Amino acid sequence: MPAESAIVPWCDPVQWDAWVGHHGGRPLHARRIIKTLARKPLSDLADVELPRSLRVALAAAPPLRSRIAQRQVAADGTVKLLVQYPDGLCVEAVLMNGDRPGCCAACLSSQIGCAMACDFCATARGGLRRNLSADEIVEQFFWLNHHAEAADCRIASVVYMGMGEPLANLAAAEASIRFLTDPRWNLLGPRQITVSTVGIPAGIARLAEAQLGVHLAWSLHAADDALRRTLLPAAGHWPIAQTLTECRRFMQQTNRYVTISYCLLRDVNDSPACAAALSGLLAASGFHVNLIPLNQIGTGLSGAVYHPSDKQTALNFQQTLIAAGLPTHIRRRRGQDIAAACGQLQGAHAADKSAAPYGA
Repeated sequence: MPAESAIVPWCDPVQWDAWVGHHGGRPLHARRIIKTLARKPLSDLADVELPRSLRVALAAAPPLRSRIAQRQVAADGTVKLLVQYPDGLCVEAVLMNGDRPGCCAACLSSQIGCAMACDFCATARGGLRRNLSADEIVEQFFWLNHHAEAADCRIASVVYMGMGEPLANLAAAEASIRFLTDPRWNLLGPRQITVSTVGIPAGIARLAEAQLGVHLAWSLHAADDALRRTLLPAAGHWPIAQTLTECRRFMQQTNRYVTISYCLLRDVNDSPACAAALSGLLAASGFHVNLIPLNQIGTGLSGAVYHPSDKQTALNFQQTLIAAGLPTHIRRRRGQDIAAACGQLQGAHAADKSAAPYGA
Protein backbone atom coordinates (compact mmCIF):
# COMPACT_ATOMS: atom_id res chain seq x y z
CA MET A 1 0.00 0.00 0.00
CA PRO A 2 1.43 3.42 -0.92
CA ALA A 3 2.43 5.77 1.87
CA GLU A 4 -0.33 8.20 2.80
CA SER A 5 1.66 11.12 1.36
CA ALA A 6 1.73 9.35 -2.02
CA ILE A 7 -2.06 9.11 -2.32
CA VAL A 8 -3.22 11.35 -5.13
CA PRO A 9 -6.23 13.56 -4.16
CA TRP A 10 -7.92 13.05 -7.54
CA CYS A 11 -11.48 12.85 -6.17
CA ASP A 12 -11.27 16.43 -4.90
CA PRO A 13 -11.21 18.56 -8.10
CA VAL A 14 -9.53 21.51 -6.39
CA GLN A 15 -6.79 19.41 -4.80
CA TRP A 16 -6.47 17.36 -7.97
CA ASP A 17 -5.84 20.45 -10.11
CA ALA A 18 -3.33 21.66 -7.52
CA TRP A 19 -1.53 18.29 -7.49
CA VAL A 20 -1.36 18.17 -11.28
CA GLY A 21 -0.11 21.77 -11.37
CA HIS A 22 2.54 21.00 -8.75
CA HIS A 23 3.88 18.29 -11.05
CA GLY A 24 4.04 20.44 -14.15
CA GLY A 25 0.58 19.89 -15.56
CA ARG A 26 -2.39 22.11 -16.32
CA PRO A 27 -6.18 21.77 -15.79
CA LEU A 28 -6.54 20.31 -19.28
CA HIS A 29 -4.13 17.51 -18.27
CA ALA A 30 -6.18 16.88 -15.11
CA ARG A 31 -9.29 16.45 -17.27
CA ARG A 32 -7.52 14.18 -19.75
CA ILE A 33 -6.34 11.84 -16.99
CA ILE A 34 -9.75 11.54 -15.34
CA LYS A 35 -11.58 11.02 -18.63
CA THR A 36 -9.13 8.28 -19.61
CA LEU A 37 -9.28 6.46 -16.26
CA ALA A 38 -13.09 6.66 -16.26
CA ARG A 39 -13.10 4.61 -19.48
CA LYS A 40 -9.99 2.49 -18.95
CA PRO A 41 -9.02 2.10 -15.26
CA LEU A 42 -6.08 -0.14 -16.19
CA SER A 43 -4.63 2.47 -18.54
CA ASP A 44 -0.98 3.36 -18.05
CA LEU A 45 -1.84 6.74 -19.62
CA ALA A 46 0.79 6.11 -22.31
CA ASP A 47 -1.62 7.36 -24.97
CA VAL A 48 -2.41 10.57 -23.08
CA GLU A 49 -0.36 13.64 -23.89
CA LEU A 50 1.18 14.69 -20.57
CA PRO A 51 4.30 16.55 -19.42
CA ARG A 52 7.12 14.16 -18.52
CA SER A 53 7.28 15.38 -14.92
CA LEU A 54 3.59 14.66 -14.45
CA ARG A 55 3.92 11.22 -16.03
CA VAL A 56 6.74 10.37 -13.63
CA ALA A 57 4.66 11.54 -10.65
CA LEU A 58 1.70 9.42 -11.75
CA ALA A 59 3.92 6.36 -12.15
CA ALA A 60 5.14 6.83 -8.58
CA ALA A 61 1.64 7.36 -7.18
CA PRO A 62 -1.02 5.79 -9.42
CA PRO A 63 -4.40 7.52 -8.99
CA LEU A 64 -6.40 4.28 -8.80
CA ARG A 65 -5.48 1.80 -6.11
CA SER A 66 -8.17 -0.87 -6.38
CA ARG A 67 -8.28 -4.00 -8.49
CA ILE A 68 -10.89 -6.50 -9.61
CA ALA A 69 -10.57 -9.56 -7.39
CA GLN A 70 -13.42 -11.42 -9.07
CA ARG A 71 -15.89 -10.93 -11.91
CA GLN A 72 -19.16 -12.77 -12.50
CA VAL A 73 -21.47 -12.50 -15.50
CA ALA A 74 -25.06 -13.79 -15.31
CA ALA A 75 -27.03 -15.30 -18.14
CA ASP A 76 -29.14 -12.11 -18.27
CA GLY A 77 -26.03 -9.97 -18.77
CA THR A 78 -25.72 -8.71 -15.18
CA VAL A 79 -22.05 -8.12 -14.29
CA LYS A 80 -20.96 -8.31 -10.67
CA LEU A 81 -17.49 -7.11 -9.70
CA LEU A 82 -15.65 -7.70 -6.46
CA VAL A 83 -13.48 -4.61 -6.04
CA GLN A 84 -10.53 -5.06 -3.70
CA TYR A 85 -8.68 -2.20 -2.00
CA PRO A 86 -5.07 -2.08 -0.78
CA ASP A 87 -6.00 -3.26 2.73
CA GLY A 88 -7.37 -6.48 1.22
CA LEU A 89 -11.02 -5.66 1.93
CA CYS A 90 -13.61 -5.92 -0.84
CA VAL A 91 -16.94 -4.51 -1.92
CA GLU A 92 -19.36 -5.38 -4.68
CA ALA A 93 -20.33 -3.24 -7.66
CA VAL A 94 -22.97 -4.31 -10.16
CA LEU A 95 -23.82 -3.45 -13.75
CA MET A 96 -27.33 -4.30 -15.01
CA ASN A 97 -28.97 -4.02 -18.40
CA GLY A 98 -31.30 -1.05 -18.61
CA ASP A 99 -34.82 -0.83 -19.96
CA ARG A 100 -33.59 0.86 -23.14
CA PRO A 101 -31.17 -0.67 -25.67
CA GLY A 102 -27.62 0.51 -25.19
CA CYS A 103 -28.24 1.72 -21.64
CA CYS A 104 -27.34 0.10 -18.34
CA ALA A 105 -27.57 0.82 -14.62
CA ALA A 106 -24.80 0.75 -12.02
CA CYS A 107 -25.05 -0.13 -8.33
CA LEU A 108 -22.33 1.21 -6.02
CA SER A 109 -21.33 0.34 -2.46
CA SER A 110 -20.66 3.02 0.15
CA GLN A 111 -19.24 0.93 3.00
CA ILE A 112 -17.36 -2.33 3.46
CA GLY A 113 -20.07 -4.29 5.22
CA CYS A 114 -23.01 -2.67 6.95
CA ALA A 115 -24.22 -1.98 10.48
CA MET A 116 -27.95 -1.91 9.67
CA ALA A 117 -28.37 -5.68 10.28
CA CYS A 118 -31.23 -6.16 7.79
CA ASP A 119 -32.27 -9.76 8.33
CA PHE A 120 -32.72 -10.71 4.67
CA CYS A 121 -29.49 -9.09 3.42
CA ALA A 122 -26.27 -11.06 2.98
CA THR A 123 -24.11 -7.99 3.67
CA ALA A 124 -25.42 -7.87 7.24
CA ARG A 125 -23.71 -11.14 8.11
CA GLY A 126 -20.26 -9.59 8.19
CA GLY A 127 -21.17 -6.44 10.07
CA LEU A 128 -19.49 -3.12 9.30
CA ARG A 129 -15.76 -3.20 8.57
CA ARG A 130 -15.18 0.43 7.57
CA ASN A 131 -16.42 3.34 5.51
CA LEU A 132 -15.27 3.85 1.94
CA SER A 133 -13.60 7.07 0.91
CA ALA A 134 -15.01 9.13 -1.94
CA ASP A 135 -12.33 7.96 -4.36
CA GLU A 136 -12.96 4.32 -3.42
CA ILE A 137 -16.63 4.78 -4.28
CA VAL A 138 -15.84 6.48 -7.58
CA GLU A 139 -13.34 3.77 -8.53
CA GLN A 140 -16.24 1.30 -8.53
CA PHE A 141 -17.96 3.47 -11.14
CA PHE A 142 -14.78 3.56 -13.23
CA TRP A 143 -14.52 -0.24 -13.23
CA LEU A 144 -18.19 -0.61 -14.15
CA ASN A 145 -17.94 2.05 -16.84
CA HIS A 146 -14.99 0.18 -18.33
CA HIS A 147 -17.12 -2.97 -18.60
CA ALA A 148 -20.08 -0.99 -19.96
CA GLU A 149 -18.01 0.52 -22.75
CA ALA A 150 -16.61 -2.89 -23.64
CA ALA A 151 -20.22 -4.04 -24.05
CA ASP A 152 -21.08 -0.96 -26.13
CA CYS A 153 -23.37 0.24 -23.36
CA ARG A 154 -23.77 3.60 -21.58
CA ILE A 155 -24.36 3.89 -17.84
CA ALA A 156 -27.61 5.84 -17.73
CA SER A 157 -28.31 5.60 -14.00
CA VAL A 158 -26.46 4.97 -10.76
CA VAL A 159 -27.91 3.88 -7.45
CA TYR A 160 -26.08 3.92 -4.12
CA MET A 161 -27.71 0.66 -3.09
CA GLY A 162 -24.86 -1.83 -2.84
CA MET A 163 -23.12 -2.76 0.37
CA GLY A 164 -23.51 -0.29 3.22
CA GLU A 165 -25.78 2.58 4.23
CA PRO A 166 -24.86 5.74 2.26
CA LEU A 167 -26.32 8.14 4.83
CA ALA A 168 -24.07 6.60 7.50
CA ASN A 169 -21.11 7.66 5.33
CA LEU A 170 -22.64 10.80 3.90
CA ALA A 171 -19.51 12.95 3.63
CA ALA A 172 -17.82 10.44 1.31
CA ALA A 173 -21.05 9.69 -0.57
CA GLU A 174 -21.64 13.40 -1.15
CA ALA A 175 -18.06 13.99 -2.33
CA SER A 176 -18.29 11.05 -4.73
CA ILE A 177 -21.59 12.34 -6.14
CA ARG A 178 -20.15 15.82 -6.65
CA PHE A 179 -17.22 14.25 -8.49
CA LEU A 180 -19.36 12.02 -10.72
CA THR A 181 -21.60 14.96 -11.66
CA ASP A 182 -18.76 17.44 -12.21
CA PRO A 183 -19.37 18.82 -15.73
CA ARG A 184 -15.64 18.73 -16.49
CA TRP A 185 -15.70 14.94 -16.76
CA ASN A 186 -19.08 14.62 -18.49
CA LEU A 187 -19.85 11.35 -16.69
CA LEU A 188 -23.32 11.74 -15.15
CA GLY A 189 -26.03 14.27 -14.39
CA PRO A 190 -27.49 14.57 -10.87
CA ARG A 191 -30.88 13.24 -11.97
CA GLN A 192 -29.22 10.00 -13.03
CA ILE A 193 -28.27 9.21 -9.41
CA THR A 194 -30.42 7.75 -6.63
CA VAL A 195 -29.30 7.39 -3.01
CA SER A 196 -30.92 4.49 -1.15
CA THR A 197 -31.32 4.45 2.62
CA VAL A 198 -33.01 2.41 5.35
CA GLY A 199 -34.40 5.75 6.47
CA ILE A 200 -32.15 7.85 8.73
CA PRO A 201 -34.12 11.10 9.19
CA ALA A 202 -31.15 13.30 10.05
CA GLY A 203 -29.24 11.92 7.08
CA ILE A 204 -32.15 12.57 4.73
CA ALA A 205 -32.30 16.15 5.99
CA ARG A 206 -28.56 16.64 5.38
CA LEU A 207 -28.86 15.11 1.92
CA ALA A 208 -31.63 17.58 1.09
CA GLU A 209 -29.56 20.49 2.41
CA ALA A 210 -26.61 19.43 0.24
CA GLN A 211 -28.72 20.18 -2.86
CA LEU A 212 -26.99 17.51 -4.93
CA GLY A 213 -29.95 17.18 -7.30
CA VAL A 214 -30.20 13.42 -6.75
CA HIS A 215 -33.23 11.21 -6.10
CA LEU A 216 -33.90 9.27 -2.89
CA ALA A 217 -35.03 5.68 -2.29
CA TRP A 218 -36.33 4.61 1.11
CA SER A 219 -36.05 0.91 1.93
CA LEU A 220 -39.28 0.49 3.88
CA HIS A 221 -40.24 -3.21 3.63
CA ALA A 222 -43.05 -2.96 6.20
CA ALA A 223 -45.82 -0.46 6.91
CA ASP A 224 -45.80 -0.90 10.70
CA ASP A 225 -42.95 -0.32 13.12
CA ALA A 226 -43.15 -3.68 14.89
CA LEU A 227 -42.66 -5.77 11.75
CA ARG A 228 -40.08 -3.35 10.41
CA ARG A 229 -37.98 -3.67 13.57
CA THR A 230 -37.92 -7.42 13.02
CA LEU A 231 -36.74 -7.11 9.43
CA LEU A 232 -34.49 -4.04 9.83
CA PRO A 233 -33.35 -3.93 13.49
CA ALA A 234 -31.30 -0.73 13.15
CA ALA A 235 -34.24 1.06 11.57
CA GLY A 236 -36.11 0.64 14.84
CA HIS A 237 -34.28 3.75 16.05
CA TRP A 238 -36.33 5.82 13.59
CA PRO A 239 -40.14 5.44 13.62
CA ILE A 240 -41.75 5.19 10.20
CA ALA A 241 -43.76 8.37 10.75
CA GLN A 242 -40.59 10.37 11.44
CA THR A 243 -38.82 9.14 8.32
CA LEU A 244 -41.98 9.61 6.24
CA THR A 245 -42.12 13.26 7.28
CA GLU A 246 -38.47 13.75 6.34
CA CYS A 247 -38.99 12.11 2.93
CA ARG A 248 -41.87 14.46 2.19
CA ARG A 249 -39.70 17.39 3.21
CA PHE A 250 -36.94 16.08 0.93
CA MET A 251 -39.30 16.20 -2.05
CA GLN A 252 -40.41 19.71 -1.20
CA GLN A 253 -36.87 21.03 -0.77
CA THR A 254 -35.25 19.31 -3.75
CA ASN A 255 -38.08 18.82 -6.26
CA ARG A 256 -36.81 15.25 -6.66
CA TYR A 257 -38.94 12.15 -6.27
CA VAL A 258 -38.71 9.52 -3.54
CA THR A 259 -39.06 5.83 -4.32
CA ILE A 260 -40.28 3.39 -1.70
CA SER A 261 -38.37 0.10 -1.92
CA TYR A 262 -40.37 -2.85 -0.62
CA CYS A 263 -38.89 -6.36 -0.73
CA LEU A 264 -41.68 -8.93 -0.93
CA LEU A 265 -41.17 -11.77 1.55
CA ARG A 266 -43.50 -14.73 1.36
CA ASP A 267 -45.93 -14.94 4.32
CA VAL A 268 -44.09 -12.11 6.07
CA ASN A 269 -45.03 -8.78 4.46
CA ASP A 270 -46.93 -9.73 1.29
CA SER A 271 -50.47 -10.29 2.55
CA PRO A 272 -53.52 -8.28 1.39
CA ALA A 273 -53.53 -6.67 4.83
CA CYS A 274 -49.90 -5.57 4.38
CA ALA A 275 -50.75 -4.14 0.95
CA ALA A 276 -53.68 -2.23 2.40
CA ALA A 277 -51.55 -0.90 5.26
CA LEU A 278 -48.87 0.28 2.84
CA SER A 279 -51.51 1.94 0.65
CA GLY A 280 -52.93 3.78 3.64
CA LEU A 281 -49.50 4.86 4.85
CA LEU A 282 -48.44 6.30 1.49
CA ALA A 283 -51.78 7.68 0.27
CA ALA A 284 -51.47 11.02 -1.54
CA SER A 285 -47.73 11.07 -0.85
CA GLY A 286 -46.37 11.49 -4.38
CA PHE A 287 -44.07 8.51 -3.83
CA HIS A 288 -43.35 5.76 -6.32
CA VAL A 289 -43.26 2.17 -5.04
CA ASN A 290 -40.71 -0.36 -6.23
CA LEU A 291 -41.67 -3.92 -5.29
CA ILE A 292 -38.56 -6.09 -5.14
CA PRO A 293 -38.55 -9.87 -5.56
CA LEU A 294 -36.24 -11.36 -2.93
CA ASN A 295 -32.86 -12.78 -3.91
CA GLN A 296 -32.55 -15.57 -1.36
CA ILE A 297 -29.49 -15.66 0.89
CA GLY A 298 -30.26 -18.61 3.14
CA THR A 299 -30.45 -18.03 6.89
CA GLY A 300 -30.65 -14.46 8.15
CA LEU A 301 -29.00 -13.06 11.29
CA SER A 302 -32.09 -13.95 13.35
CA GLY A 303 -32.08 -17.53 12.10
CA ALA A 304 -35.09 -16.97 9.87
CA VAL A 305 -35.10 -18.14 6.27
CA TYR A 306 -36.97 -15.89 3.84
CA HIS A 307 -38.51 -16.82 0.51
CA PRO A 308 -39.69 -14.68 -2.40
CA SER A 309 -43.40 -14.11 -2.90
CA ASP A 310 -44.99 -16.01 -5.77
CA LYS A 311 -45.82 -14.10 -8.94
CA GLN A 312 -49.58 -13.87 -8.39
CA THR A 313 -49.17 -12.60 -4.83
CA ALA A 314 -46.79 -9.90 -6.10
CA LEU A 315 -49.24 -8.89 -8.83
CA ASN A 316 -52.13 -8.72 -6.34
CA PHE A 317 -50.00 -6.59 -4.02
CA GLN A 318 -49.14 -4.26 -6.89
CA GLN A 319 -52.78 -3.89 -7.96
CA THR A 320 -53.81 -2.89 -4.44
CA LEU A 321 -51.26 -0.07 -4.46
CA ILE A 322 -52.15 1.05 -7.98
CA ALA A 323 -55.84 1.13 -7.04
CA ALA A 324 -54.88 3.49 -4.20
CA GLY A 325 -53.25 5.85 -6.70
CA LEU A 326 -49.63 4.82 -6.06
CA PRO A 327 -47.40 4.33 -9.13
CA THR A 328 -46.02 0.84 -8.51
CA HIS A 329 -43.58 -1.33 -10.40
CA ILE A 330 -42.24 -4.82 -9.79
CA ARG A 331 -38.51 -4.91 -10.29
CA ARG A 332 -37.23 -7.51 -12.71
CA ARG A 333 -35.13 -10.20 -11.06
CA ARG A 334 -31.55 -10.11 -12.25
CA GLY A 335 -28.44 -12.19 -11.72
CA GLN A 336 -30.15 -15.18 -10.16
CA ASP A 337 -27.59 -17.63 -11.49
CA ILE A 338 -24.67 -15.75 -9.87
CA ALA A 339 -26.29 -15.20 -6.43
CA ALA A 340 -26.66 -11.50 -7.12
CA ALA A 341 -27.95 -10.39 -3.71
CA CYS A 342 -25.66 -7.79 -2.12
CA GLY A 343 -22.95 -9.35 0.03
CA GLN A 344 -23.04 -12.87 -1.38
CA LEU A 345 -19.96 -12.62 -3.58
CA GLN A 346 -18.00 -10.70 -0.95
CA GLY A 347 -18.92 -13.28 1.69
CA ALA A 348 -17.85 -16.18 -0.51
CA HIS A 349 -14.56 -14.45 -1.34
CA ALA A 350 -13.81 -13.74 2.32
CA ALA A 351 -14.37 -17.42 3.13
CA ASP A 352 -11.97 -18.49 0.38
CA LYS A 353 -8.62 -18.66 2.14
CA SER A 354 -6.88 -19.24 -1.19
CA ALA A 355 -7.95 -15.85 -2.60
CA ALA A 356 -4.97 -13.86 -3.82
CA PRO A 357 -4.10 -10.79 -1.70
CA TYR A 358 -4.06 -7.29 -3.18
CA GLY A 359 -1.18 -6.82 -5.56
CA ALA A 360 -0.42 -10.54 -5.86
